[in-house]
Amino acid sequence: MDDIFEEMDKYFEKLQLIPIQYCNSTGKVCPAGPPGPPGPAGARGPRGMRGPKGKEGSPGIMGPPGMPGDDGIQGPKGEKGDTGAPGPNGIPGPPGRPGGSTSGLCVTVSPTKQLKNLSDDTAFYCTVCKNTPARFEWRLNNETLVPGDRHWIKDNGVLIIRSLRYDDAGNYTCVATNVLGSSEAYGYLTVQGENKTFLVQHYKFLFSFKASCS
Repeated sequence: MDDIFEEMDKYFEKLQLIPIQYCNSTGKVCPAGPPGPPGPAGARGPRGMRGPKGKEGSPGIMGPPGMPGDDGIQGPKGEKGDTGAPGPNGIPGPPGRPGGSTSGLCVTVSPTKQLKNLSDDTAFYCTVCKNTPARFEWRLNNETLVPGDRHWIKDNGVLIIRSLRYDDAGNYTCVATNVLGSSEAYGYLTVQGENKTFLVQHYKFLFSFKASCS
């Protein structure tokens, strides 16, 4: 212990040798010298704790559409399906024209149906089979047509109608007569305008003498 106290006395004696002005805080001291060079970088500290999750950002602008891809390979043909159930029967058609013998007179009218506009011109053609000479008569809705300014009947059976009116619509019958007998054929005409259409749906095919083209 004596050695320790002796050393402490020597230390305090050295402290008494420091000039008193260095301990006076109000005294004039030397200015600070320039800063020394930076020391070496310290060791990297441990990784900090993970921070909280940030807020979700707004959606970005949609990019342009991509290029279309190539067509895929066609798949194999599927199996044939079962046969479907038969459908319902269709609507029965109109009755056929009456037949006739292979001899005698036969007549045809063409066209059999016409759709014309008001004020148009039109014609029906009446033809006798085998070009047999005959006398022709035309009827409109069973009323005999008298040739005039608007209705022309030629010797070869052609009926020409000029400047169509609504009352020209209806069923036209050509009656042909010669030494073989008499035969009739028909056609019908529809006249249409801006506001209305006249259409004859009921028609007849008559023979006063049974005949057909042979």
